[in-house]
Amino acid sequence: MTKEIAAIFAVGPNDVIGIKDKMPWHLKQDFYHFKKVTKGYPCLFGATTFYGLPKYPLPDRLNVVLDNTKPDLISANFGYGDINTPCRGGYVIINNFDCALDYCNNFEKVFVCGGAAIYKYALENNLVNTLYITRVISPNLWEQIKKAPDDYVRFPIDLHKYLSEDWVRVPFEYKEEDLPEENDDITVQFQKWRKIK
Repeated sequence: MTKEIAAIFAVGPNDVIGIKDKMPWHLKQDFYHFKKVTKGYPCLFGATTFYGLPKYPLPDRLNVVLDNTKPDLISANFGYGDINTPCRGGYVIINNFDCALDYCNNFEKVFVCGGAAIYKYALENNLVNTLYITRVISPNLWEQIKKAPDDYVRFPIDLHKYLSEDWVRVPFEYKEEDLPEENDDITVQFQKWRKIK
């Protein structure tokens, strides 16, 4: 049975997570973090987010695409010899979140990877017990957001309010020498939160 259901996401100023259907940044450190944390585990994506990845499916993890326009579970380009040994080349399409969790039941961890509607459903229905948050601090991005706020997608719930109830921050950091260098304008901060009730 799955022990940890984690949402993993990056938020910028004003809790921005996207610009239209794209990410508003290209962060080497966040890519490193995402790969390191999720490797070997199922990653649940909404269809728009999954097909918007630069390359898909992601290697070394089970890619699960949530698409409620599909009538049933469908395997597509399924390149796995066994559900417990994910490799490059496969993903599955499942039509609802609960079925996706059941499908991943043999894993100790499952990662919820977006987009906004998937995060909203998982958090509002108390399905998540761990959060991996990348805080993106960038004065230039903040200025761009202020000029055209309607172009940006915000995280679908009020994170400040949400984290003030029943969550505790736990130690989580990388050695500086392990992380690739970022643009001078951008600072990246990694956080891990665990539900306490």
